[in-house]
Amino acid sequence: MIFPELAAPRYEAHNPIATDESESGFSEATTKFYVEQGAAPDTIVEPLYWFDHDSIRRYGEVGCGFGFGLDFAREALGWEVIGYDPSPLAQAGRRALNLPIRLEYLGPDTWCETQPLDVLLASEVIEHIADPHQFLDHISPALAPDGWLVLSTPNAAGVNQAATLGNLLPILTPGYHLVLFTEEGLHRLLEAHGFTQIDIRATSTNLTVLANRRPRSCDLTRTLDRRRYREYLDARLRDLDPNTPVAHGFVGRLIKELTNAGELDGAEAEIVEIGRRYRKSYGIDLDAPETILCKPIETHDFSTFSAALPANLCGLAYRRGFIRLHRDQDPIGALPFFHLGERAGSVLRKALQTIGSDDGETEHLVGLCRLAAHDTIRTIERRYCTLAIQGDYHAAHALDQSRESVTTESIEASGFDAAERARCYLARGLVALNHLADPPRSLKWFQAARATLSQLPVSEQHGEETLACQIETGLLLSMASVEPLEAAQECLRRLECEKPSTRDAKALCREVFQRQIHAGAYAAAALLEEIILADLSAIPQALTPELAFTLGVLSLNHKQEPLRASDWFVQAATLSPTGSPLTDIARGHAAQAEALAEKQRAALDSAR
Repeated sequence: MIFPELAAPRYEAHNPIATDESESGFSEATTKFYVEQGAAPDTIVEPLYWFDHDSIRRYGEVGCGFGFGLDFAREALGWEVIGYDPSPLAQAGRRALNLPIRLEYLGPDTWCETQPLDVLLASEVIEHIADPHQFLDHISPALAPDGWLVLSTPNAAGVNQAATLGNLLPILTPGYHLVLFTEEGLHRLLEAHGFTQIDIRATSTNLTVLANRRPRSCDLTRTLDRRRYREYLDARLRDLDPNTPVAHGFVGRLIKELTNAGELDGAEAEIVEIGRRYRKSYGIDLDAPETILCKPIETHDFSTFSAALPANLCGLAYRRGFIRLHRDQDPIGALPFFHLGERAGSVLRKALQTIGSDDGETEHLVGLCRLAAHDTIRTIERRYCTLAIQGDYHAAHALDQSRESVTTESIEASGFDAAERARCYLARGLVALNHLADPPRSLKWFQAARATLSQLPVSEQHGEETLACQIETGLLLSMASVEPLEAAQECLRRLECEKPSTRDAKALCREVFQRQIHAGAYAAAALLEEIILADLSAIPQALTPELAFTLGVLSLNHKQEPLRASDWFVQAATLSPTGSPLTDIARGHAAQAEALAEKQRAALDSAR
């Protein structure tokens, strides 16, 4: 895939396709993004593990960029290294990592080494070259006769309708990529230049080839030594100024490696340290993720955007959320970090797209953050349900304090099946009714629970009889305050059914009665009084302090029977446990009722 109408950019310039005075600032911004997030040193150097190192002494890179590959080969593998790249990115890497990078293109006029290279790497370079054949002619003399040529380049097969933007833009990189290869096309190119051993590893977005002019053993299934890579990151980090973007990038990659290796304590320690530096550099607090990017940020000017935020914020947030979730078993604490990761990654990609670029890893991290947030919300919701249905309403409500408002729509979006959604609605109705004292709100939750459970096939509804009973009970108790007359009528209907659960129906009737009294619905409560009194006559132990008190309130405020009310209040005080607030309240009401009865008697005597 060739773009003949495009001219090769001048990579010596700060911004190869810019012509205004912002070139220097643009270069600094893109370099900052690259060293903090965009570069993937592990991917660059992994092909170096596909062959044995016994005979490798000299290693070179063409188009080495910042020089991460060179630095790893020198520091971790002990090879003699040389790089060729005239770009500002290479200049920055030469200074930051003290690398032997020649700020020029590799070719017949610039190759002056006395010894050929055992390995020559060109990572993501050949797609920038208008004439790939001339490119290979220019760099091949630097390679020993049995030396390894390692090339990586975007996979032209990745340009298809199914490709995501995060993958597609880095493949195309408009204005920079002049040639895209398929696996077959890259194989033919290398054959034409005398390479007889050609092994290619292909992914949906990338081609990496290991080529040699002589037969030599290799194994493309080998992977990077992650332990050595972690040691390299850690050691190199100690040599760098900790307040620079390149150091921030090394920290982010070390945190990633430590997290992936399960060394979560070490990862957390590094996050805490980088958090202190980001607080000073950017004014953001990684201990308060909900405060970061809570307002829109300008993205149209990439240089301004780059100065405002670290490019690896998405990855840091995701991994801190991962640690909270898996090490600390704290889904509530993890969720804000996953939300921050999604915000930070999304805004970074938006800023990159303004300059015709994107970042596939950030796209992947945003997806991970969304998935983790979704799963964490489900975990929290299940915990909420368990606590609420067990009656620990305070603990259940506390789980909501660090979350956005939960609605039937958000629960439905969580992917629960109908029975589990109904259980969620039931739990929220119970908390609204018994902890928040909000019967209208609880009624809506219980109604949603009933409607959701009814969506189940009849055969499955039989298996959820306990859940259905809990929902109907919640509905009735909410109606006691919101629709008291309907609640009383429903209680009477249930008692008339004469089912084996009549005893439960009578207990529920007593609770409805008490809630009606507390809501001031005396007329509706009076409809249940006769049944309650008959039940108490048969089972005196069913009388509780609360029930006696509400019977007293009905007698006093609705039936105007102060003497009877006084008797109920005295029973309520007698039945109350020592020290119960109800004891003094009931005694006070009893005294008031007796005083009112005395006034009534005096009034009758006067009338006579």
